[in-house]
Amino acid sequence: WGCYATQAIHIAGVDNTRADFLSRITSAPLELALAPSVLLPLFYRWGFPQIDLFATYLNAKAPLFCSRAGVGPGSLGDAFQLRWREGLLYAFPPIQLLNKVAYKVLGDNPHMILIAPYWPRQPWFPILESRSQGEWVHLPMRPNLLDGVLPSQLELAHLKLTAWHIKPV
Repeated sequence: WGCYATQAIHIAGVDNTRADFLSRITSAPLELALAPSVLLPLFYRWGFPQIDLFATYLNAKAPLFCSRAGVGPGSLGDAFQLRWREGLLYAFPPIQLLNKVAYKVLGDNPHMILIAPYWPRQPWFPILESRSQGEWVHLPMRPNLLDGVLPSQLELAHLKLTAWHIKPV
């Protein structure tokens, strides 16, 4: 029998990209995506986006995407670090980021398809309403609307998901 010793060492993520990538994968319940059967009619109506602002390489709805993890072919990094001015954008951000998204819309004046709840009492709602100039669609409430898992405290009926066609002013 031989005697073996093991030692743990740190390898920087840039030198160990596979392990770094795998360590960033989460089954975060708020990583939701619209089912293609719901999304494609919106794209045919308003256009196909060039960049998905809140995605992973697994659920991106455009050739390029932004991801906080910044990994995967096509990733442009964190969406809030980009200027939202080039071409048609798509965004289905986590609900807790909608205030930040609304202020980014005010600052960057983008052309985008934004998926967000229809919640008139939220501070971000008037921004979406004014920038969409009345062009929005309530998404159908059906079991296969979303790919992903809703957090237990949220119900699909309470989300009242809406597609907003945000246009530059």
